[in-house]
Amino acid sequence: MREYRIQSAVLRVAGEFDADSLAENLGFELCREFARGDVIFGRVNDRHRANILVSDGSTLIDACRVLVQSVENLSPEYMVIWRRIEKTIDLAVHIKPEAAASFLQIDAESVKKLSSIGVGVEVSFYSCSE
Repeated sequence: MREYRIQSAVLRVAGEFDADSLAENLGFELCREFARGDVIFGRVNDRHRANILVSDGSTLIDACRVLVQSVENLSPEYMVIWRRIEKTIDLAVHIKPEAAASFLQIDAESVKKLSSIGVGVEVSFYSCSE
């Protein structure tokens, strides 16, 4: 199977949690936090949200592996929080502007591992000239 490179992998979480503490306990960097009522892309945010950087410029498989390992190492206290929040990993992929179509194949093992920790998958395609 082809090893797909991604620009970044960002964990998007929503619910009741302390974003700084969650990012720290996962061993990742907090990118951005949104409070309930903040306006995001023209819409009023209905709950607390945060973006946490999992990987920057790695492969899809590595980003998934690192996230799963980090979650498996959470303390019992943080596992309770982890189970209560909504979680999605956003895989950013750069595409050439002239590309007629683009895709990213996600291997079954990565899907299985992400599913086992309750994480959905989102792929964002960004046009770039390089």
